[in-house]
Amino acid sequence: MLLDLPPELVQLVLKHCCTSAYIQAAFSCRTLYRIASSSRDVILHHLKTNPGPGFRMQADQKSKDNTERLTTRELFLLLRRGASEHLLNGSVDFDRTMYTFNGKIIDNPACSMNYAKDRKAILLVFKDDERIYHCPTGANGKVRIENAQTCKLPVLNLDRIRIIKTTYATDTEDLVGVIIKNEESTLEDDDGEAPPFFNEELQREKQRYRTGYLLLFLEETQKITRVALCQLPDDGYKVNALAAKFAHEFAISWEKIDGSDHMVSVYRAWLDDYKGRFTHGVPDLQYSETAVVNKEGLWVQPRSGVAQLSQHREVAGLGPVAELRYNDRNQLLHSHRGSTIFSYYHNLSFLRGEHGTTIVGNSAHRNYARIMNDQSDLSLLYFTVDIPFFATHETYTPLDGDNDICRWRYLSYAIGTPRSGGKAVACLLKAQSECRAITCMHETNLERGRRLPSWEAVAMLCGHPELSPSTIGGIFAASPNGTRVAVSNWNTLYVWALNPGEVILGRESSYYPRTWCLEEDDEKLTELRPVVIHMEAVCFKLMFTENDDVIVGLTDRGLMTWDLGPQTRRRRDTLNLDTENAPIVGYGPRIPELHTDYSSEGGSEAGEEDAGDDSADESEEADDMAVD
Repeated sequence: MLLDLPPELVQLVLKHCCTSAYIQAAFSCRTLYRIASSSRDVILHHLKTNPGPGFRMQADQKSKDNTERLTTRELFLLLRRGASEHLLNGSVDFDRTMYTFNGKIIDNPACSMNYAKDRKAILLVFKDDERIYHCPTGANGKVRIENAQTCKLPVLNLDRIRIIKTTYATDTEDLVGVIIKNEESTLEDDDGEAPPFFNEELQREKQRYRTGYLLLFLEETQKITRVALCQLPDDGYKVNALAAKFAHEFAISWEKIDGSDHMVSVYRAWLDDYKGRFTHGVPDLQYSETAVVNKEGLWVQPRSGVAQLSQHREVAGLGPVAELRYNDRNQLLHSHRGSTIFSYYHNLSFLRGEHGTTIVGNSAHRNYARIMNDQSDLSLLYFTVDIPFFATHETYTPLDGDNDICRWRYLSYAIGTPRSGGKAVACLLKAQSECRAITCMHETNLERGRRLPSWEAVAMLCGHPELSPSTIGGIFAASPNGTRVAVSNWNTLYVWALNPGEVILGRESSYYPRTWCLEEDDEKLTELRPVVIHMEAVCFKLMFTENDDVIVGLTDRGLMTWDLGPQTRRRRDTLNLDTENAPIVGYGPRIPELHTDYSSEGGSEAGEEDAGDDSADESEEADDMAVD
């Protein structure tokens, strides 16, 4: 239809359409490409109405010299580069790759992802397979199988096991925890077929490992994998979630198989040297167990006192905990079904007794915060704030002082809801902290930024899906450099592009034009618009690879990646990864290292790198503000 119009009218249509439609029309045929790429006035208009230094610095009236210096072709290339950076090309051209594994079916609940910025990886588990597969995701966005490890250890003397849950340890590199369970027939059925030379010691070991769950800690090195195991009773419970810090500190969310009971227990394991619990050189970890959540609510235990219910009695109606995560050394975050961001958290501390050290929750908090945008309607909302995904650091000299000051800014995803109910709003919030440069380590700790008490809205995520608590909930992911944030809702993926270094400045930045901003009085909010991808599959886990333009998801159709980069051409590829010939790593005994028992105060203090002298008070204030 456009080709039937005179070139002048085509230029007018291209000028007044959105940049996404302009780019797509330009690449639909050669005639439209020639008109779109040669219309200097149209190109300058789109440069002026879109974000980016290359967009408006060159198109600003005060920069006519720079504008005139560039040819029309150079301006068009500049527009295309900016459109790709801000995902203005539309979602129709994104590439999708489906991964297959020799016909194996992925067991999604048992798989896990490593979200660490420099160690992005997936731990794949397949149905009817006794191995776990380590799959790093590199800077090129490709998924590959690095190696595999069998969980049916010879020391267990089990014929068949099932992998229940896996997790990456947060505070130990290359350490994974795996919960397995015996699936063979009962001991009585097998006793009659046991050979006469089956000695009593072997039978005792076999009986011990046949019942209940077993938690394996596998630590991969260059030449050998060290292993330790821990026995957990069954008692008619199933495992909903697993989180681990080290090989001797972990948490599990349990639920009764009939749904009548649920709880979250934290474990402090140690090597029982007194009893000599080594099986063929593999340490058998003993542990202390403390329940911090059950169907009655959140339990806390001050240092000098007995365990008691916290004031958050509403937790009793939320059901079992679906996700667990350790944060900043001594916090345990937990979320329930249908949640996008963790809802509650415990501050953990160590309690020393006659029989060893026990971990207890010395305080429990609800993840709620009020923001400082006083002139905005957002100040009436209560925000659930996620762990920051981006931070900046700068050092300056104050006018009235001699000591340099380091300023840290954190950017985080948050969802605001009215207390009386209503539609939720998704925003990006920033928090700020300062410390003396002489005490600053100048190293970013995003997890510690969650403790800051004062937040300010700097951007609104327009088009954010309405999440229903009856579904699996939304899944949030941020790219390593913070230039992309994404939320999956059932089978739809929403991706927002941003320049985090400019968004975090708020009103101090002119990077985004007025057409992208909501301004009320002195408040300024950047309005970010998403691209919508129909995944054609239900997404259960989501993360970006080490490439900001490649996102990977575990779905009911298998493992898939989406490439959002500028070179995409709507390709639909299928790539098979050979699991049969994956390198198998060996095992050796793993002796757990002795970690320092940090107290509650030590764990809650912010480090020198981002909070300075007032860090402890600031942290406690954050926890207090989070309580209703």
